[in-house]
Amino acid sequence: MLLGMFLPNYCIAGVLSLVLPLLWWYEFDAASAGRKELAEWSGTKTISITDAKRSYLGPFGNDSIRLSAQDIPHHDTIVVELRVYILGSWDGVEDDDRLLIMLDGRDTLLYTTFSNTLIEQNYPAWRGGRVFPRRTGSAEVDVTGWIFSEPRVFHGPLDAAYTMVFRVPHSSRKCSITFQGFLTDVRPIPANEAWGIGSVRIGLVEKEKPPSPLNEPMVYPGR
Repeated sequence: MLLGMFLPNYCIAGVLSLVLPLLWWYEFDAASAGRKELAEWSGTKTISITDAKRSYLGPFGNDSIRLSAQDIPHHDTIVVELRVYILGSWDGVEDDDRLLIMLDGRDTLLYTTFSNTLIEQNYPAWRGGRVFPRRTGSAEVDVTGWIFSEPRVFHGPLDAAYTMVFRVPHSSRKCSITFQGFLTDVRPIPANEAWGIGSVRIGLVEKEKPPSPLNEPMVYPGR
């Protein structure tokens, strides 16, 4: 049901692999990334990996983080698969705690609110659209080891993992994926509310080659 809300830009990777000649060209996994992989990232905060039960790039708060990729093979469609962690007491539509993800600084892949508390969120719809219970669409919850603590309110793990896949027309030999957090809280950010990036995969759909000329026999009228 939810899948139909996002086609053609939001697709399940398994479905894509069945209908498209998809080549996974780039892969980043925070659990195994080294210095070389980290050099492809930049942003308003020092880029580092948190070694946790589920390792992630971050934590980030009201930061802008960018992945830059170069020398992409010829293609006409790009597929971006992301694993994003929503950490701490995000309050969804009430505090407008939201995440923006853009391709090449112009194509918005996602702009929506998330919630780990009792407040509703917009995801898997976009900000300002339909609302859903907290953590709707998440793949896992309370898996990173992130601990949220507020005296006499709550103490314990509080996070949610989301796997997202986007398919966008694209033909440039380079691309960038930008993540921007917009968080509001009376307590410090990102100690209270944060986000992280677990993995990124970039898939390519190659351009169709022109059909080969048909080797048809010559036909002479009247013979």
